[in-house]
Amino acid sequence: MPVGEPRSITLRAFAKVNLILRVGSPVGSGDRAGFHPICSWFHSVGIHDVLVVSQASESAHVVMWDDGEPVSWDIGTDLVVRAHRALEAHMGRALPSSIVCVKSIPSGGGLGGGSSDAACALIALNEIHGLGLDTPELARIGASLGSDIPYFIDPEGVLDGRAPRAAIVSGFGERIGRIDPIDSEITLIAPPFGCATGEVYRAFDALEHSPIDERDVRDHAGRTDPEGWTNDLEAPACVVEPRLRELLDTIREVHPEAMVTGSGSTIVVPGSSPGIEELAPGCAVHRTNLC
Repeated sequence: MPVGEPRSITLRAFAKVNLILRVGSPVGSGDRAGFHPICSWFHSVGIHDVLVVSQASESAHVVMWDDGEPVSWDIGTDLVVRAHRALEAHMGRALPSSIVCVKSIPSGGGLGGGSSDAACALIALNEIHGLGLDTPELARIGASLGSDIPYFIDPEGVLDGRAPRAAIVSGFGERIGRIDPIDSEITLIAPPFGCATGEVYRAFDALEHSPIDERDVRDHAGRTDPEGWTNDLEAPACVVEPRLRELLDTIREVHPEAMVTGSGSTIVVPGSSPGIEELAPGCAVHRTNLC
């Protein structure tokens, strides 16, 4: 790159699924009061957004869908913009940059698209401005914005175009234990409605649930057999959104291993699932891979 030319970097921001998600009761006091501890097997999947981050004389942000339509929410609330501002606050100075985020990951489906975008923004800004922040420091900045973001901060692979490595994520999302990924086809069914995460957690609190068994999660993580895949938020998500229960029941008549990922509303089915469109009219179907 010629001397004096603004630096630019393009990254793919991959989606994730929770193949196992165990959730504990909310903490009653302290800094985490009201937050729920988790132990989860996170795994990246092949669908992704694209971020182009460049040095600039002044900052500008564009967030749009891959068909060219702008997002429907206030861009100032987008996690990409918030990540940029959080990094500037951490450094105590402006980091003038242009960020263009082109989104393909369905919004509000529990696939972590916004969190992945924020993580890639932090990684790219750190790189193009030569800030020299290490992974734990970037993860701490990310954690101040959302509990899923630290998982996506895996700079070595992300900068080379690879997806964040699979991991056992525990605590409040801050403990990341990387594990080997599995290579398998997977189908994602994204309904035309989402699930509000706060409402799902409130519904979870109203239901009976068992304490987290982290050893059981670790024993089942990494297995290709979906028999051990489970999600403590599936039942409350179906309480919050009855249409999700109806859709899940229909899909399970043919694919009994189908499950909701995260707080919903995306449904995960192992394999390429031919004919799934007939079971899920009006839903976006993504055939991809765990990666």
